[in-house]
Amino acid sequence: MNHIVHTLAAGVAAMTLLGTACSAPSTELEESPVDLEESPADLSNDATGQPETDLSLAFGEAYQNQRGTVTVSAPEPYLPSDTAAMSPDSQRAIIVTVTASNTTSEVFSAYEWTVGVTADGQTGEEVVDYGTSGGPTDPPDILPGKTGSWRVALGLPAAEPAEIIVSVSMTWDTAESIYWEGTG
Repeated sequence: MNHIVHTLAAGVAAMTLLGTACSAPSTELEESPVDLEESPADLSNDATGQPETDLSLAFGEAYQNQRGTVTVSAPEPYLPSDTAAMSPDSQRAIIVTVTASNTTSEVFSAYEWTVGVTADGQTGEEVVDYGTSGGPTDPPDILPGKTGSWRVALGLPAAEPAEIIVSVSMTWDTAESIYWEGTG
């Protein structure tokens, strides 16, 4: 049941955001965190569904605010199992690792997170696949002072490498979504 709720939430977020994919989890950040308290960004969507923002995070860069840090790894190709739930519109799949650190005194619930994707401006969706090892995993509850990681497989409507934008929404954050982008 929890798996269904998570899947529905991710699907709704991907469809709603429209502007808004893996390597092994790591606790080391590749880039210096971006502090949105010092460099605010407008994360609303423009008429094309793409985020209007002064803040453009590349895959591997960290988003940081007073509640913690979030990083999305560079996307890697992903081969879904025969039992995967994937849109027939998806031409291929990628996988990313989302890593979050909790610097608060409260638990981050697993269901406070949604992940969405676009490829060349076309909305993709989360791939649900528990039939393969190394595939997607559910987000964990993240205790105060701890870090958690999970893998998210995403189906893309583009068959060839494309400009990919991955969004992560956190209900505890004031921004609608945080965006990571690159080619994959």
